[in-house]
Amino acid sequence: VNREDPRAKALRRAFVFKVVPIINPDGVARGHYRADTQGLNLNRFYDNPDRTRHPTVWAIKELVVWLKSRTELKFFVDLHAHAT
Repeated sequence: VNREDPRAKALRRAFVFKVVPIINPDGVARGHYRADTQGLNLNRFYDNPDRTRHPTVWAIKELVVWLKSRTELKFFVDLHAHAT
């Protein structure tokens, strides 16, 4: 977002952005976009992540739940990119 753009300035005045850049670095390093090193598709564990088996999903969900409890969460988006 352009630092000088008035729309970007207005957004930054109104909102705090929390960005989680990548939740699967070990899998991506091995060429997998959804599966981690255990072969698990992390997109399937957001309902009930296990702290030990899905630590990144668990941590993100904890953050989202905490922000929501403080009424600080206004919008959530999950973006995916593909190599092809």
